[in-house]
Amino acid sequence: MRKIAIIGVGQAGLILPAHLQDLMVAMAENPEIIQDYLQGFNHPPSLSPWFFEPEAAKNYLAQKNAMPSIHCKTVLAV
Repeated sequence: MRKIAIIGVGQAGLILPAHLQDLMVAMAENPEIIQDYLQGFNHPPSLSPWFFEPEAAKNYLAQKNAMPSIHCKTVLAV
C-alpha cells in the first residue's frame, strides 16, 4: 500500500505538490489526460506511478505531449 504525504495546508486549503498542479492544468487542457485520471476511479492501479511520483508524472505528460502551458503557483492573501 502506497502512503501519500500531505505537503502542507495553508489558509487557502491544501497545497498540492508541483507535479499534481502540472497534472491538473494538463487535465484542463487535454481530454485524454482527464480520461486517464477518471479511469483511475474504476481501476486505481492505472494511476500508478504517473499520478503519484513526480518524475513519472513528468514522463507521462511528455508522452502525452501535454506539458502545461502555465505553472500554477499558490498565492495566499492575508
